[in-house]
Amino acid sequence: MSHATFLQFTSSRYARSVAQCVADVVQSDGEAADPVRIAFAEIQPSFLPQGKRGRVAGFAPFVIGAPDWSTELPLVEVRLFRANAMDHFAADGTGCRVTRLKEAVQGAQEELAERRERSVLLLKDLNRFGLAANTLPSRPLVAIEYLRHGRLVGWRLALKDGGERNEG
Repeated sequence: MSHATFLQFTSSRYARSVAQCVADVVQSDGEAADPVRIAFAEIQPSFLPQGKRGRVAGFAPFVIGAPDWSTELPLVEVRLFRANAMDHFAADGTGCRVTRLKEAVQGAQEELAERRERSVLLLKDLNRFGLAANTLPSRPLVAIEYLRHGRLVGWRLALKDGGERNEG
């Protein structure tokens, strides 16, 4: 099911690592009205020594709730998903770029977009996401896509029926 919604985009740049920026945001959230509900991270591929492959011990890239990742991890991309917003952190070689996509009420800075939901299935590769069978979300996971003129302009993850503006 899809319907129209308004989106607000904001961007910032910081001279700190992605991991440090994420830690600052998570720490400042505290009792925020819109806390982090899901977090997903990508680590620098060359982080494992001597070309080894596999997961980094103790690092779970997919987290329900606010993440508690070490600021020493070389994270290259992180997405923090909230009830009606998403913060995207990306390494840019000299620091971190942060973009926020937020569903909003109509105003001068907002863009009209089509909002569409799709089910997300994690069962095929739990280990890739650092999940064990007993740590799966208790509610279905959905991807919310935002399109303008048929072109994807943003997306975020949400837990179905968890206070998000989910319909259908």
